Amino acid sequence: MRIGIDISQIVYTGGVVTYTTNLVKSLLSIDEKNMYTLYGSSFGKYEELQQFGKSMSQKNIGKKLFPLPLSVIETLGNRVHQIPIEIVTGPLD
Repeated sequence: MRIGIDISQIVYTGGVVTYTTNLVKSLLSIDEKNMYTLYGSSFGKYEELQQFGKSMSQKNIGKKLFPLPLSVIETLGNRVHQIPIEIVTGPLD
């Protein structure tokens, strides 16, 4: 199965950061069968996003990280539904 996880929020603080970080780390520690694509964007904190991506180095992980403001992705993908997420991530189940 090909699973996509949006990790854009991990560069901020709060409960969503903790949840997303622990979810990704836990899934990857117990699952070598499925393929994971970690995707996200951040303009001001892009290096932090890349660092998190680099810390996840298992063979069943793909990464699609972009130095764009999250508001651009949010608007195009979620509000006006102009860009299917698969354009960014590749095919997902």
